[in-house]
Amino acid sequence: MRKTTSQITVVLFLAIALAGCGGSDSVTGHDTGDVAIYYDSGCWEESVRAAENMFRWMGLSVSRINAAYIHEGGLNNFRLLCVPGGDMYKYGGSLGRSGADRIRDFVSGGGAYVGLCGGAYFAASRVTWRGNPLVMSPLGLFLGCAEGPANDIVAYPDFGMCRVNMVHPSHPITELVGESMQMLYY
Repeated sequence: MRKTTSQITVVLFLAIALAGCGGSDSVTGHDTGDVAIYYDSGCWEESVRAAENMFRWMGLSVSRINAAYIHEGGLNNFRLLCVPGGDMYKYGGSLGRSGADRIRDFVSGGGAYVGLCGGAYFAASRVTWRGNPLVMSPLGLFLGCAEGPANDIVAYPDFGMCRVNMVHPSHPITELVGESMQMLYY
């Protein structure tokens, strides 16, 4: 079966999340810790809560941060930035060029990035939706196009569980996952 760019993107960002950082109980506010979850204009509340619950379940400390905190250089207090599902246009508007540069510097300096839904699209260098390239300025954390929806997984606008096969199951990032796993596609 041919893997679509969307499927590869989902695996990439899930794999980064599963790397695990070892941590403590959840924290709130703009502290230091394991995971900074972006929470600002355009964020889908359900995606934020789901990410918080997942990272806490993994034993990691979690803080919500906003665009102003990123502009102030606060990402250096964390090991991982999670940008949840939501409106990637609003992410770009709130963060602007300087916020996007801060995120790119964080990742190039060794910080991890997890993008969920809109946050994964935002990480690409190009975005195509329903066959049309979107005019926006994504982060460009990887050279590739995030394409959606992947109707061969679940027809848009529905959602459902799907099996994700690991491309490199013995890689240190994915070795704890195994050959495949079930995940929600929305």
